[in-house]
Amino acid sequence: MPDLDIPILLVATAVIYALTSGALPLSQRVAFLAGVTVIALALMGPLDARAHHHFSAHMTQHLLLISVAAPLLALGRPLAVARSVLKLRPSQPPSIIGVVGIALCQVTILLLWHVPDAYQAAVDNEAIHALEHLTMVASAFALWSSLFATRGMARGAALLVLFVVGLPPMAYGVGLTLAPASFYPAYSLADQQLAGVLMWAWGGAVATVGAVGLFATWLIDVGVDA
Repeated sequence: MPDLDIPILLVATAVIYALTSGALPLSQRVAFLAGVTVIALALMGPLDARAHHHFSAHMTQHLLLISVAAPLLALGRPLAVARSVLKLRPSQPPSIIGVVGIALCQVTILLLWHVPDAYQAAVDNEAIHALEHLTMVASAFALWSSLFATRGMARGAALLVLFVVGLPPMAYGVGLTLAPASFYPAYSLADQQLAGVLMWAWGGAVATVGAVGLFATWLIDVGVDA
């Protein structure tokens, strides 16, 4: 992407959301704007410059986008804001089958972009690189939005979905860490191992925090229903 595309898009998104989300609690509005800020930190400045040459920095970008920015954006409920602005009826809570389908799509997209040939294509071509980041953020946002939208006993099932969907990326991180040689010719084995540790540890920690949050709200929902 040209250098100005990302900041213009992020500023426009933040302004439009701020102007249309006044009915939401302040905490949700702050969460969304924090998510936009995390995207800016991930895709602009020193981290982005370093990510062009270091696999571990590129992995940090991906983790910030899918594990920090995406859940913050989802907490801000921008889809509900859009439906309100367009005078559409509120959406219904998703079924657990729908959540599972979205989870499978998200983890598939994440892993496919880390196949060495696909990864290198994204590094070599800015348009493909932009598509990589866009699909990662969109699929993770869809997953977190569906998890947060579950209600009652479906929230309990969402906990299991979140646990299971975190296993393949963690396994990938373990593979990167323990591999005897680099999967990616452009990067050193030490750089790959650091990226693996980040994927393994950070990804697992975020899934744990998300699960705790879902569990707490599940208990509240069950108590209210009782």
